[in-house]
This record gives sequence, C-alpha cells and structure tokens, in this order.
Amino acid sequence: GSYPESLIDFRAIKSHQCSTVFNIMTKQEMESRQLTENLEQMHCKQTNLSYVPFPIADDSIDKMTDKMF
Repeated sequence: GSYPESLIDFRAIKSHQCSTVFNIMTKQEMESRQLTENLEQMHCKQTNLSYVPFPIADDSIDKMTDKMF
C-alpha cells in the first residue's frame, strides 16, 4: 500500500498485525513528501514496529541487486 505518513497510519499498520515498516524511499523521495527518517523511526517506536530503511532509486536496478546480494 501507500507509505505511512502519520502516527495514525502507523497505528493502522500495527492493527493489521504487521511488525515492520520496510522503507524503500530515497532521501530525496522522503523530502519531497516532507518526511524524515527520524520521524518515521519515532512513529515506529511509538507503535512498537521495527523500521528498516532500504532506499532504492527507481533508476538503479544494478545498484539494487548489488545491495541485496
């Protein structure tokens, strides 16, 4: 689904028995949505969710493969 942007979104994720937010947005994508990694981590901590940043630029398939393996 769409990326959570507020504490309400994180609470909704938790209510569906999810345990982790896996963020694939780059820093630039997050900035364009006026989000910060610190805020995301704070929301996760407040809702007892794990937070995993794994930024993937849409134009870097080769770089993504290198990161994964």
